Amino acid sequence: MSTQVDAASDEPLPLPPPSPSPSIAPEADRDVEARPTTPPTTEAATPATVKRTPTVNKASSHKLGPKNTLYEEKILAEMGACYVRMPYTRFMKTFVQVSGVAEPDLSAEQLQSMSEKFKSVPAAGVEWLMYAPLCASLDEAAALAYNQVVAAAAGVVNRTTDQTTANATNEAASEACPPKSDRKHYIFKDTSDTPESSGDDLKIDISMYPDTLSAREAYMHDVAPEKLQQRPYAARGAWAWMTMGVEVKRTENAAAFYFEGEDLLRDSDVGKVAQAQLAKYATQIMVRQHRTFVFILYFADKKACITRWDRNGCIVSSSVNYKKEPEKILNFVYRLALMEDCGLGYDTSAVLATEAELEALRKIRPKNPYARDCADEVLDNRVFYPLYKVTCDDLGGHSQSKYFIGKHSVASYSPTGRATKGYVTFDAQRTRLCFLKDYWRPKSSKILPELKIYEELAAHNVHYVAKAIGGGDVGDQCTVTQRYFKWLAEVPLKRCHSRLVLNLARPLEKYTSSSELVVLVFDALRGHEEAWTKAGILHRDISVDNIMRVVHQDDEEDLVMEGILNDWDLCKRKSELEQEARQHGRSGTWAFMSALALQYPLKPYDLADDLEAFIHVISYCCLRFHRHNMTNHEIGVPELTRKDLIIQNGENSWLSNFVWMHFDISNEHKGGISSGGEAKLTSNIFGLPGFTLDPDYVSPVLIDLLGNLYELLKTHYSGINFQELTRYGIQKTLPHTRPAPALDAKAQMEVVQPKLPIIPGLQAKAKVTRQVPLVVTPKPKPRGSQVLSTHEGIVEVFQNALDVIAEDLYEGKPFQLDTTQDQFVGIRELAGIPPKLESGSKRKSESEHIGRPKRSRFNDLGELPEGTEEEKDDAEEVPDA
Repeated sequence: MSTQVDAASDEPLPLPPPSPSPSIAPEADRDVEARPTTPPTTEAATPATVKRTPTVNKASSHKLGPKNTLYEEKILAEMGACYVRMPYTRFMKTFVQVSGVAEPDLSAEQLQSMSEKFKSVPAAGVEWLMYAPLCASLDEAAALAYNQVVAAAAGVVNRTTDQTTANATNEAASEACPPKSDRKHYIFKDTSDTPESSGDDLKIDISMYPDTLSAREAYMHDVAPEKLQQRPYAARGAWAWMTMGVEVKRTENAAAFYFEGEDLLRDSDVGKVAQAQLAKYATQIMVRQHRTFVFILYFADKKACITRWDRNGCIVSSSVNYKKEPEKILNFVYRLALMEDCGLGYDTSAVLATEAELEALRKIRPKNPYARDCADEVLDNRVFYPLYKVTCDDLGGHSQSKYFIGKHSVASYSPTGRATKGYVTFDAQRTRLCFLKDYWRPKSSKILPELKIYEELAAHNVHYVAKAIGGGDVGDQCTVTQRYFKWLAEVPLKRCHSRLVLNLARPLEKYTSSSELVVLVFDALRGHEEAWTKAGILHRDISVDNIMRVVHQDDEEDLVMEGILNDWDLCKRKSELEQEARQHGRSGTWAFMSALALQYPLKPYDLADDLEAFIHVISYCCLRFHRHNMTNHEIGVPELTRKDLIIQNGENSWLSNFVWMHFDISNEHKGGISSGGEAKLTSNIFGLPGFTLDPDYVSPVLIDLLGNLYELLKTHYSGINFQELTRYGIQKTLPHTRPAPALDAKAQMEVVQPKLPIIPGLQAKAKVTRQVPLVVTPKPKPRGSQVLSTHEGIVEVFQNALDVIAEDLYEGKPFQLDTTQDQFVGIRELAGIPPKLESGSKRKSESEHIGRPKRSRFNDLGELPEGTEEEKDDAEEVPDA
């Protein structure tokens, strides 16, 4: 269900509001606007005033991508309340206006010629037979627009329908005065049968591309001549170059929308599949390009509508019968082809790098393996990941720097929200690599931009956090969809496009030993403590992805490894923790949220929730990268290929069920609120992680640390007043988003360590024995003590582990390399089902697909030296995570 706008009044038709309904302040008095959602049925357990923003279980919360079978369920739940319908006339007037063109629509003569062709598109037949005639008709409209632009540039009025005459006129006009560079010739291609890569199953039916050499190199890449003979408009789906997508359905019943009546979203299994498909296409374009919004044209039988997507939702035009009114669709395409880039939704602050700039970047070689791999990844994928130049303010705002970005290293695949994308970037002016975060921040005077948070942390001399180099908002680029949901009681935040430049760091998941894991997480914990005690700031999104590794030179010019905590855009000050919620919903990282935060989604967030998340980071890494009682015995030496690793992990139902229960399971509630954490809660109460690390292959430092951390949780949870917390829970729930595994959570606490088989040839370097006993143990805490209400207890536990590591290093013992291959690649509850495998080649994981660099165990200095290329790294590679 969604709202629609009345065709006569152009005003939204309100659905019956919930009772009671909070009032909304006049727009002049607030900096938030109404969010598009069907009014929820208020559940009885919610308190009168919500002190914490309720947990929203989005795709980005689970780090899900399009290949994950859970992804469709999450984006359906996320987008179900984010649509609004608008009359076609108002849609065109609001969003498809052409400036600087005397004739923004096709002439009557042109329409008469084209309409007959458009009407000949077969409907309600075989879907793929619709593609070629649609491409031909839309192609012609775009070509006529280009003719108009070229002719107008030379002062020639060219409204002819004869293409030969038009081309002759255009050729003469182009020589006299070339058209504006940001108005291009666009073409339509059938991309329904050729995905971008063999591992990509996203194939939108028709794509509108700019007819440029760079785009053509991508969308015609390896398209077989015999295919073009059968389907002359065939091309490859090149997501980085699509100006607009066109989706086609054979019948209205197969469409995502109802084209008549008050309801907008088709409430059927087929309709939901179509909605998820459309949302995936829009998200993919916005992830792969620098866009402020995206148009997608939607056909179903004889009906068509236009959709406009930004990071607050989707506006859908009222339907058009293109058989009876072909001019409405043809004029839309004609106008698009006349519009400048900003009107098409392009972020004009991102400019394609020139060949001269590319040549200059190729001469810069990082002096360490990790940075060198990052640089190569950016420069080696330019056909499908073109290189762009962006400009950001330096700290203080008195100067600017140029940065070059190509293939993203991380991205959120949620259609709405912050839409964070991360890039390894060239700072050519300072000859170094940096990290650039691109995201859509909530616009509110009560929420500081993340750059300001980093400046505040630096002002308080907080260590072990990422260092900001520059950034800020990108012009006046903001979402607009929220403006059209004024009927809604709950108000959302408008989102503004922002960038942040940070020092380059390596992900935590690239660590190679237990000791390195402990050191990096402890450093991040110390940064968290300093932020809390010195600056009064709480992070509120502790996760594996937000703990990084850097290497820098100390005062004695020795290289020092250090963990840092980054991604502070969800943080709050101490004074804000007890205030009313600022947003309708927030999304952290689901796997690492505390059991109480998940079980009681309306509970005020506090320090203990963040500290517990650090413990879940350790537990998660133990399960993923170390041998334990659920490890598949096939994971050993020789290392498995990616194909075999996926197969072996995919058969590990014990591990997949355990991970699902502890890190991913959720319940959906009315109002878009989610809860979970049942297995986590049981583990915390009993003080048992639910699995045991293998002492023959895992450092005793990590084994003892894990046990001591769960003892800390047990002590903390013994002091929780659960009766008091019931007021923050949810009484009634809807079914799980998918069936829960048939496992007794309590029984998981009684895991017995099975005898692991001896695997001949298992690397000796992974087999470790206790060489230094852990003589220092945590001081016992009295039962009922909420020891995570301060940093003292957890810091003490980590410090004890660090003392043993330090003693080993003092005696000259190096870190023991005791990690395994990634045990989460391909397990069913994370990947849905084991992905299909190409015979004869390794299938790339999602992280590889988005450009995560190869792992290196050496330093991560981000500077780029001037001079000769450094010697290649001959260290043994560690498999990508």
